[in-house]
Amino acid sequence: MRTLLVGCLGLLALGSGPARADGPSADEVRKLVAQLKDRDVGQRSAAARELTKLGPEAKEAVPVLVGALGDADGEVRQVATNVLSKIGKPAVPALGKALESSDRVVRRQAALALSKVGADAKVMVKVARQFDYQGEFKVQVVQGPNDKGVTAPDITIPAGKDEAELVLTVAADAAVGNRPNLLVRATAMFNGAEVKHEAKFTLNVTK
Repeated sequence: MRTLLVGCLGLLALGSGPARADGPSADEVRKLVAQLKDRDVGQRSAAARELTKLGPEAKEAVPVLVGALGDADGEVRQVATNVLSKIGKPAVPALGKALESSDRVVRRQAALALSKVGADAKVMVKVARQFDYQGEFKVQVVQGPNDKGVTAPDITIPAGKDEAELVLTVAADAAVGNRPNLLVRATAMFNGAEVKHEAKFTLNVTK
């Protein structure tokens, strides 16, 4: 897992200017895990495809998948490990407990899954309103060519509010080091015109 250090973010002044949508049940996942052992290669492949579609919304599947980390079948172990890493943060507590297992294989697979889970950093974006502007702000992170592995969803500072939380996610395989030129861009519509302001901040990725 990565550790993130976020540099100070200055105030922005705007004046005149393929995962499933819903998580599967534990029973559904249990059936798919069992299907990974089917003699028919087509059935095994179909189960693996369905399982690899799971993401963070599949937290109900975590206990079943953690239980499969010690399976005698290597393919089952590998699929379970990969899916748990895709589920990400919701799987971390259970994977942490799995590291204490008496089963060496379970400990190894849990460590592998954890090594693929990225880390989050939260940044509070604030705006200083001017000229009685009370509308909303659209906020996005602008990345440079050396910022691969860093993602952040666009957010909105609601009308009349002065701040909102931005969540940065860094992939587990992102390169260690400073990213000094990340930009936060805030955009507002003022008197029918689009007004943009930007602020730089530093993200330091460490092991």
